[in-house]
Amino acid sequence: MHSCALCVTTGGVYIESITINPAQVATAISSIDAQTADNAWRNLQGIRVAQPAHGLYIVNGKKVFVK
Repeated sequence: MHSCALCVTTGGVYIESITINPAQVATAISSIDAQTADNAWRNLQGIRVAQPAHGLYIVNGKKVFVK
């Protein structure tokens, strides 16, 4: 078992040591909650777009190219 200590000084914040218990480390994803599609257009940075112009967008998880 290892431990973690977070130190806060006037010069900043730093980690002094880390604790890891190998028996409690996650090794897999047990489940994923799917979200319903909201039909929102998003740019490649994930920002919602009200009126898409020319370019590449994501709609319901699929890439859409607007000419």
